[in-house]
Amino acid sequence: MNKKIIILAIIIIILTFGLSGCIEEKTKFIGTWRTNLGIMIYTFNEDGTYQGAATSGAYEIKDGRLICTSGSFIRMYEYEFMNDDNTLILNGLGGAASYTLTKQVD
Repeated sequence: MNKKIIILAIIIIILTFGLSGCIEEKTKFIGTWRTNLGIMIYTFNEDGTYQGAATSGAYEIKDGRLICTSGSFIRMYEYEFMNDDNTLILNGLGGAASYTLTKQVD
């Protein structure tokens, strides 16, 4: 019985540490972002939805990439946060455009 409890505790610890990175990374996206030209605005919500200038849908962070889905429309980006997580650089994959975004401060 003690062996099962120890194994279960180890699994819980591994899952906790493994998932915490994804959750923490996702919180960096939450908020409203403006392009460097100030033309487009993107809002990423806590519930995994986003609103863009021309589209809205769901987003997720998977394998170090931002994946935005709107119906059958899917865009993937490699991303990098800079400037204390207030600048977000999105490098479009598969034909998606690239953006530099600045987080709006309320």
